[in-house]
Amino acid sequence: MAAQPRIFSSSQGLAATITFISPTTEASSGDGKLSESKELVITKDDYIVFLSQRLRLKGSCQREIEDVSFPFLFASGSEMLRTYILGQSEFTASLPDRYKLPDRGFIWYLFSQSVREISVMPDRVIIKYELKDEYRKPFKQFYL
Repeated sequence: MAAQPRIFSSSQGLAATITFISPTTEASSGDGKLSESKELVITKDDYIVFLSQRLRLKGSCQREIEDVSFPFLFASGSEMLRTYILGQSEFTASLPDRYKLPDRGFIWYLFSQSVREISVMPDRVIIKYELKDEYRKPFKQFYL
């Protein structure tokens, strides 16, 4: 039985875990081939190092990002978090040339199709995904 997403009140603090599980958890793609399952673990410490380097932060600015909260970043759709996730995953490198466009939004749309489970905790994010041979493309007017 799949876990149901839970909503926590602010009085429960940041110790809450949010888990999203895709309704489709079959291990095969539409053509009968088995998909390759991957698990990506993003830790707060690694993400802070990435932000420091990417944003060239020093001194008091560096200390400001130490209070980063994965649940907040994930729920707000942080573009920097998306960039880091795509950079750390093997997803972009695995895409056939026909899917490679310079738009991160398009790549994120494709990546979202391969995600099977996401666990968002204050100190880490765990993403389980399966590489596929084929992905659904969005309407052409949005990306082409």
